[in-house]
Amino acid sequence: MTKFLLLLPVLLLTLSCGNSNDTVYTGPIKTIKIDVSSAEKFKDLSYMYDTSHYKIVALETRNDALLGNKVTDIFYRNGRLYIAESQSNALFMFDDNGKFIKKIHNVGEGPMDYRNIGTIRITDDRIYLIEQYGTKVLCYDMDLNYIGQTSLKKLREKNIFYPSSTFAIGDKMFYANVYCTSSDTDLCGDVPYKICSTDMDLSNVKYHLPIDKKSETAPASPFFLREQEYTDINGKVHLMCSSYDTIYVASRDTIVPEYVFDFGENQLPSSLAKTEDVRSMLRNPEYDKYVRISSMKETNRYMIFSFVMGGRSFDPRQLAKMPEDIRMDPIKSDLWLNENQAFNGYNIFYDKIKEEATLVNGYKIEKFAKYRLSGISHYDGDYMISVEGVSPYSFDKENKYIVKTTENHPYPAYEKDKNEVLKTLTPNSNPVVYIYKLK
Repeated sequence: MTKFLLLLPVLLLTLSCGNSNDTVYTGPIKTIKIDVSSAEKFKDLSYMYDTSHYKIVALETRNDALLGNKVTDIFYRNGRLYIAESQSNALFMFDDNGKFIKKIHNVGEGPMDYRNIGTIRITDDRIYLIEQYGTKVLCYDMDLNYIGQTSLKKLREKNIFYPSSTFAIGDKMFYANVYCTSSDTDLCGDVPYKICSTDMDLSNVKYHLPIDKKSETAPASPFFLREQEYTDINGKVHLMCSSYDTIYVASRDTIVPEYVFDFGENQLPSSLAKTEDVRSMLRNPEYDKYVRISSMKETNRYMIFSFVMGGRSFDPRQLAKMPEDIRMDPIKSDLWLNENQAFNGYNIFYDKIKEEATLVNGYKIEKFAKYRLSGISHYDGDYMISVEGVSPYSFDKENKYIVKTTENHPYPAYEKDKNEVLKTLTPNSNPVVYIYKLK
């Protein structure tokens, strides 16, 4: 602890110099109009990508660098991949040729330990590891060297906040209060706010986004998106709540609304948003036409949102039409769902420069592959990063996940590079990471 206190002034000085563009947004609230009926089915988004720039990275396989199949966060910075994986409960660092460099795996109850990794946040020069259930935040430099930590017990002891989501902007930390509702006086105490910000040592507490307990239409719960990547871009972070239509922008000192969604007749009414359990309510067929935002990610140019109609990932009426023989085949059923638009999930790609929104019901990047059925996409700066959950060799062997390409593939070098990488794998290999560059 003494060592940390000595380092803290250095940390604060370093972070305070990290971002200079922390001006507050003062413009009008911009409306993003979305007509769900106009969604393009399986739209080709190749135009968003620099298709001459990609990397297919087979991560080095060795005993001290083995990943499980539950990757939670991936970042690509300065030629390095930072990968948080919950089964191994570790943060790994590889170079972009796949060579293992280092990892953080300090599981325990000691002063520099954590019990479980909750989330990872990265700024230009710092990495923050938030322990699960929001008990403390550990800070590292970009070489994974330990700098210090902040215990969040002080916030809990005063009955002010029970944070689980955390992000940093400059020399400020922000904590989302996910348990406090408009009727939770025991948890909220006298400070019913959704977010607080502090200095790194929890001093200079400021409160943001108050909960109006008297409002008849204010949503009851401040739950933030379960899948939200708080990305610091030029000293600003965008965020929102699952049952709200407002997108906020956080700078070093303020959090103010910048955008609002207009889904027309599919907008979730504020009277329903006040319901305690919005997710369960939307499973009622009476309400399945309403939109519920489920995730938000951001790159330097785009904000990317996922939403479902009602509380289901699939349209149950369309799903019921699937033939039984196709239902039993994982490949045929995935293709059938794509072709018959049974997915009840949508993506919005909002271009912050052009101020234009693209709405899709499934998408592809045809310059690389007509269908990509495997992998989960993460976004960081100018990159989309996709990782196979387990070895692609295992996927191919079980005939479960296939990448289908067009007959006259416009980028044969991509296929050649991919096949060369796959030849090197065994069923016990570490995953393969695909790095694509956005324009």
